[in-house]
Amino acid sequence: MVVVGRVVRALLIEGTMETLSNAALCVLGLAETVKVVADLHLWSKLAIADR
Repeated sequence: MVVVGRVVRALLIEGTMETLSNAALCVLGLAETVKVVADLHLWSKLAIADR
């Protein structure tokens, strides 16, 4: 939820970067967050399977 809020706030800020580059960085940040959450979910499943 924090990441989504920060992305929305970053998209609303005008004048610091071009719109396209700002949107691209936000998409990359969201994609990385999704990847980290998926990896953590996989690691937890593997840890449970090893027991």
